[in-house]
Amino acid sequence: MTSNPDQIREQIEETRTNLSEDVNTLADTVNPAQAAKRKAASARSAVRGAKDKVMGTASESVSSTRSAAGGTAAGSPGENVSRPGQGVSGPGPAAPPGGG
Repeated sequence: MTSNPDQIREQIEETRTNLSEDVNTLADTVNPAQAAKRKAASARSAVRGAKDKVMGTASESVSSTRSAAGGTAAGSPGENVSRPGQGVSGPGPAAPPGGG
C-alpha cells in the first residue's frame, strides 16, 4: 500500500472502472431480454447443427455435386456451353423444302 495520493487516486479510478464493467456484465446477464436473445441464438445454433448433421454443409454439397458432375459443379459459368465451330452431334440443319 502506498501513501502517495496520486497513486491512491489512480487505484481508486481503476477499481471504479473494473466495478462498473462487472456491474454492466451482471446486469446484462440477468436482463430478461438478453437472456431470451441468448436462448434464441442457442436454439438457432442447435437447429443449424442438426440440419448440417443430417443434410451436410454447403461445402460438402458442392463437393459431392462436383464429384457427380465429373469434377465441375453443374451449371458453372462457361461449362457445357456449345460454341461456334465445336460441332454438335446430330443430324445437322434441315434441308430447305424443294430439295434446294
